[in-house]
Amino acid sequence: MCCAQWAALNGTDLCAKSTAYDRFLAAGVFLKLWQVGVERFDELKGIDWAWLSCNDQSAAGGKTNPNPTDRGKAGVKC
Repeated sequence: MCCAQWAALNGTDLCAKSTAYDRFLAAGVFLKLWQVGVERFDELKGIDWAWLSCNDQSAAGGKTNPNPTDRGKAGVKC
C-alpha cells in the first residue's frame, strides 16, 4: 500500500491511509473489484479456465518435490 491516492487521505479529516486500506480489505472491497474485473474480462475476451484446474494429475506424474522450508517432510502437490 504505497499509492499516492491512499497517502492523500492523511491530509484529510477522514482517516489515516492505513485505516482506510484496512477497512476496505476487511469489507472485501478489493476482492470484489478483482472478481468483477475477471468476470468482465471473461465476457469481453474469454478465459480458458481449463488450464487452471489443480489436482494430483497436475503435478509431474503425481510426484512432489521437497518443500525447501520444511526439509523433513514431502512437498505439496498443488
